[in-house]
Amino acid sequence: MPPSEHDAPADTDFVNRLFWRPHASPWSVWTLVLLYPLVVLAVYRRSHRLLAGACLSVLVNLGMVSPPDDEAWATRVVRGERVWLEQGLHTSPRDLGVLGVGAAVQVFTFRSVVARRPVRRLSGLFSR
Repeated sequence: MPPSEHDAPADTDFVNRLFWRPHASPWSVWTLVLLYPLVVLAVYRRSHRLLAGACLSVLVNLGMVSPPDDEAWATRVVRGERVWLEQGLHTSPRDLGVLGVGAAVQVFTFRSVVARRPVRRLSGLFSR
């Protein structure tokens, strides 16, 4: 018989309350998507204040969002991500390929940002 939520250790409840539940809100998901270019800009401009502001916005975001909406696409995506992580990242080769391409785009984007190559940075930024 699978374990119930009542059998879960206290740290799982803590992580659920502070991360998963707020992150599953559509408001949180789309706000975080919009914060990504701000993080890229902060690294590109070497602005510690802008980067700190973006990181603070992420923390405030997780603390001030509405409850998840079971019908929202973003909520279902976050819940699917949680199930995928909890089941040990079982995936197909095609899914691994998509993850690999996404990771390569992220590395390409941040290498371009650090090297201050704006055209390459923009190509990685808009390929998400």
